[in-house]
Amino acid sequence: MIHAAAGHTWLGDLAGEHRAMAAAVAATLTRAGLAASACDDIDERLWHKLAVNAVINPLTARHRVCNGALATPPLSAEVEVLCAEIAQLMAAAKVSPPAAGWQGWVSAVIEATAGNRSSMLQDVLAGRCTERDAILAPLLALADTHALAVPGLRACYRATPG
Repeated sequence: MIHAAAGHTWLGDLAGEHRAMAAAVAATLTRAGLAASACDDIDERLWHKLAVNAVINPLTARHRVCNGALATPPLSAEVEVLCAEIAQLMAAAKVSPPAAGWQGWVSAVIEATAGNRSSMLQDVLAGRCTERDAILAPLLALADTHALAVPGLRACYRATPG
């Protein structure tokens, strides 16, 4: 196993009832050398994470490339399409965009993880089931709820093995 990237772990509770517990766990993780913080907006952070995964995972799996390839044409155009669809979905769901915007957020993650093979790509290469439904289905359901066309996300869903 290779540790490919260091990140920040955000801990929270969807019901907002366990802030002290989240803070205690974050402090323990931080003392152990893992950057962690408690937060009150875990729902928003989960949507942000889902958005990034919905772009990177299916595209890298379909094209069988490392994350960094998504920053170059012609794949960068597919990234832009998916980011625009996600921006539309998140606006409908009243999820605030990251400070860099959806495209900027996804691009930053692609750059930071350029040499990584996404989990979905690893699953495809190993002939395992992917997390297609866990990543893409919530966004497609959101599109259906708000009657929004998301042809790029639907194409990713169809092109990615389950």
